[in-house]
Amino acid sequence: MSEREHWKLHVMGCRGSWPVSGPEFQEFGGATSCYILKRGGHAVILDCGSGLYRAKELLRDCGQIDIFLTHLHYDHLIGLLNWGVFPVKPRIFAQFGKWYGKDTLSRFIGPPFWPYTPEAELCEAESPGEVILDGARVVFHPSNHPDSANILRVETEDGAVCVAFDYEHTDPFPMHMAEGCSLLLYDGMYTEEEYRQHPGWGHSTWQEGCALHRMYPEARLIITHHSPDRPDAELLELEREAMADTPGLRFAREGDVYEL
Repeated sequence: MSEREHWKLHVMGCRGSWPVSGPEFQEFGGATSCYILKRGGHAVILDCGSGLYRAKELLRDCGQIDIFLTHLHYDHLIGLLNWGVFPVKPRIFAQFGKWYGKDTLSRFIGPPFWPYTPEAELCEAESPGEVILDGARVVFHPSNHPDSANILRVETEDGAVCVAFDYEHTDPFPMHMAEGCSLLLYDGMYTEEEYRQHPGWGHSTWQEGCALHRMYPEARLIITHHSPDRPDAELLELEREAMADTPGLRFAREGDVYEL
């Protein structure tokens, strides 16, 4: 009997705010937020930043694709411009009703800003609330971020992942979202000095991620949503500093794969 396949988390993009390119962005990548949980022919996509552009090969054998959007800012949607990555019609779960309902995506992707409007099954997600899939449960909880956002928790039989891409720590973290997780993905957009210049912008620091991790040391802490102004050399320096505080921590890199 062959060994059962496990869910794997693929880092397609981990940059915040807008895509960047150039030789100084090779180590961590310049694509914006997109993580894909995949097992066999089922993919659960967590945000559709520009990292989605290179997902065609990963998704080519999928018969079921479920997309979960933490929120509707451009850096988390722009990957949908390349609709050709999907071999089947995906379902997209988000808080569409908070904005323009079924017309929300067509206001972003469609004439005159784009030559076509993609066809997808748009599904309203309540927050707080949950969505039950085949082999997974996805929990939404409101996040402290402008224009409404959500922290996500994805539970599988192999383990759970907590995703806090866009979260500002001035609001208490919803602990039930991180409890028992295998992986904790946390917004490290700013240094502490930078954060003091950006209160209310909806982002956090790696230090706050480490403080949260101390409450749940069984999870592996992954710092993500890297500032588009931060080149590889600075990220490597910050990662070394953070690892001295939290051994086993990692700053997300495009191409990383984590098995649950």
